Amino acid sequence: MLRFILTSLLFWFSISAMATSLQDFNGHRVSNKPWNEQWFFYIYDPEVGYFKFSVQTFVLPDADSLKEQAYIHLLHTDKQGRNTIHDYYFDDIRLSYKDDANTLSIVIPDVLSVTDNRIELTLPEVTFSTQWIGPHQHYWSGENPGRSPFGLITELPFVDNKWFVYSLATPATYQYQNNEQSYAGMGSVYIDKGWTTSQGKSFSFVMATTNEHQLMISGGSDHGFPLEMWAAQFRFGESNMVFRPKFNGLSVTREYDSCSGFLTIEFKSLFKKLVVQAEASQESFYDSLMPSIKVFNAPYPSMKSMGAMINVKAYRFGLLIEEHIFPQGILEFGGEMHCDNQT
Repeated sequence: MLRFILTSLLFWFSISAMATSLQDFNGHRVSNKPWNEQWFFYIYDPEVGYFKFSVQTFVLPDADSLKEQAYIHLLHTDKQGRNTIHDYYFDDIRLSYKDDANTLSIVIPDVLSVTDNRIELTLPEVTFSTQWIGPHQHYWSGENPGRSPFGLITELPFVDNKWFVYSLATPATYQYQNNEQSYAGMGSVYIDKGWTTSQGKSFSFVMATTNEHQLMISGGSDHGFPLEMWAAQFRFGESNMVFRPKFNGLSVTREYDSCSGFLTIEFKSLFKKLVVQAEASQESFYDSLMPSIKVFNAPYPSMKSMGAMINVKAYRFGLLIEEHIFPQGILEFGGEMHCDNQT
């Protein structure tokens, strides 16, 4: 019995040591192919809508080596849900790695520079830059603010997808210009980071960020962990409501129709409850093929909208303590939750 207890403790201590941290904001050495590592930045300015910037490294399954290529995705969704999309691929990318750097550096020569506090993108048809001007609101407080919302589950050796939220809201300035539009201003930035060697089996993502309110919901199932789990956090003023990983059908109930563009989900614990309704027009969604189709040859892409209206109700001891409507936010469905799997 003592041996079992000691073995169990050693296992969990070793898993805890592998937990994601803010240092994981740097790159990771390619462990296998296919491979994908991605940084996401969502900037919300209530005057002009959402900007999403993502830079990703990848190695295709049939590549001759483990040399990383690069993908840049820049999207503007205005307040009416209309999308302007820029996608680019590059063979040359240079980045800092977790094992030999303390600060982030991502460089595509003459095109892109990403650091811990700034992004600069320069291309003939589009320029984009943003700089943080205030503190990050990390997902967790305490000794490890970079721990995944799914806790130690993502560190289990049979779970491929690693992911964490770097910031729920960071004040920033930005500039964006293409051949037809030009915007500059201030906004709130949500930042997350992930790396994996496979596509998740099914997943959904809901997010909205402002200076005063922040919401993040993520859930689904992974090929290495087939049970559907969800995690959430809602921050309002000086308060927050956090739901650690919960199983669908037990502490979480959800209903969705990706072909109609809606998700309703309810989280419950002993003294608190969170009810969220997210809905977006079908016209505001677009299919993202990277990395799902292009890297992992998955059966379905990810369908994404940055034009969702999100209603949030938070309860404590059965009493409604906060209700908030985000007029614009993010709603995504991927894997088996994609509309193509429902028709």
